[in-house]
Amino acid sequence: MTGHHLRTALDGALARGRTSAAPVLLAAVAAGVAWLLASALLRQPQTFFAPISAIVVLMGSVGARAGRALHIVLGVSVGVVVGEVVALFGWPDPLEVLVAAGVAMLLMSLLYTDALPLIQSGVGAVLVIVMHQPATATGRLSAALLGAAVALVFTLVLFTPSPCRLLADAVGRVLNACAAALRAGAESLRAPEDGGRDHDGEAERTAVDALATLDSTRGSARFLGRWSVRGRRETAEQRRMDALAARLVTFAVDVTALSRAASTGRLGPEAADVLDGIADAVTHLSADPRSQDRARATRHAADGVLAADAATRCGAGADQMRLVVDGLRALTGERDRVTRS
Repeated sequence: MTGHHLRTALDGALARGRTSAAPVLLAAVAAGVAWLLASALLRQPQTFFAPISAIVVLMGSVGARAGRALHIVLGVSVGVVVGEVVALFGWPDPLEVLVAAGVAMLLMSLLYTDALPLIQSGVGAVLVIVMHQPATATGRLSAALLGAAVALVFTLVLFTPSPCRLLADAVGRVLNACAAALRAGAESLRAPEDGGRDHDGEAERTAVDALATLDSTRGSARFLGRWSVRGRRETAEQRRMDALAARLVTFAVDVTALSRAASTGRLGPEAADVLDGIADAVTHLSADPRSQDRARATRHAADGVLAADAATRCGAGADQMRLVVDGLRALTGERDRVTRS
């Protein structure tokens, strides 16, 4: 590998580490708290189900944590019961592990197709077999339930992320992806001989990925808005931000179509500057989609980007560009109504 490749790999690793640092720290603290509570309250040696449950719940997406907690409790319950029954037969350990894990996961597969509850049931059954410390099935189930409860308290009461900030960040990523797609289209117009900067459609794929992330974030924000203490305080703004996110889907589709039209030669080279102008306006809004000042400035830029002479220079692509600019105006208009409410 060259020095450039090594630096790129290192930068990527550091970026992933920074992204994961906060949820990892939260899960580690919750695991320690769950272990202490289980040891103090349950007074039985096998408390490892408590920290395991806390970690598994908190390392999932915010909106899915309640569901993961339920999956864990059900999975561990089935695994513990099956493990206790199989252990009564006194078979050799390898056979006990094989039968207990297989039966537990098969039973869970009757209820779920998701891998998490199947894994939890299999792991729970195996742990019951291989851990020979004295403990009751009730104690193990109580530990799993306690760990899941600790994770939910951490999520919904103590360290709840702002649903509005989650939505704003996801909206900003989609807007940045849209701006990149527009600039890629402009480059394609300036360098038609090699397909421009985005001949393989990377910018469009980035926009699609950002939209997928936005969709999951909307689910997480709705969950927090309904069930968390902080989310209940932000319910009104969260709903308005969710409406903005819904409008953004149509805007991103229109932007992608316009970028594709540029990259396939359906626009003239004169349209490149107009595409860059729209991209600049979108980038300005992406820095803080909740800002009234940015919304107003973006709308003013959108109003000026398709002046009469610019529309004429765009030729056949003028209608498509007007559609994108109208979508940007709708986004900023919605944002202003949100802020004034």
